[in-house]
This record gives sequence, C-alpha cells and structure tokens, in this order.
Amino acid sequence: MPKQKSKSNRANDLEPSLKPVVGEAMYAAWVEMLKVLVPGGRTHRLAVVVAGMVYIATTLAEEDDALGNALLATSESADPDDFSPMVHDALAQLFKDANMKFQRTSRAGESYSIIETALMEFAAWESYPWD
Repeated sequence: MPKQKSKSNRANDLEPSLKPVVGEAMYAAWVEMLKVLVPGGRTHRLAVVVAGMVYIATTLAEEDDALGNALLATSESADPDDFSPMVHDALAQLFKDANMKFQRTSRAGESYSIIETALMEFAAWESYPWD
C-alpha cells in the first residue's frame, strides 16, 4: 500500500511555488537569502529584493501554467490590486520555505507585510519620476 501524505503535506503541494519557474538552484539561493536578510532587515530594503525576485520570475515565466500566467499578467499591470493572489501565495510559500515570517508589526502596533510592500515596489519597478 502506498504511503499516504499527511494533510499538511497535501496542503503544501497545492501552494503555488516559484521553484518550477526559476529552477531549483535559484530558488534555493533565494531561500538562503531570505534566511540571512529577513531577521534584521528593514522592510523597505527587503521589499526591493523580493520585488527583484518577482521581476526575475516574470522574465522566466511561461504561459503554459497558472503561476506563469499570473506572473506575466502581474508584469503588465502597474496596480498591485490587480495582481493575482497566486503571486502573493507563491511569495508566501518562498518565505515559508525559508522559515521566515513576512507579516510584521510596527512599533505603533500596525500590521504590515513584506510581500505586500514588495508587490508595490514591483508595480513601480519601471516608474521613474524623472521620465
């Protein structure tokens, strides 16, 4: 009889992952980067790094899968509200794989997200005020 996966493993299999998009080696490097950068990193700096990861993923994305389509659609929009939740979920999985939290709380007690901030940075990736 084949070994059954636990419920938690089945749930993880359903989470979108950037690993098939960017490849195992690059994904592993990103996981290690987050492990080093996130604990002491400032959100406004981390957001640019994660936005760069999204940028790279969109350049490597293919239209033959749902996450690839979501990434390509994301690259065509300048409004983070238009981005597919799948992109957010794939970034959440990246943080989960790095065993890092992306939700933070400010000194004033307000909750915010490194991922949401990164997606705003990505949306403005090619916006230059001097253009």
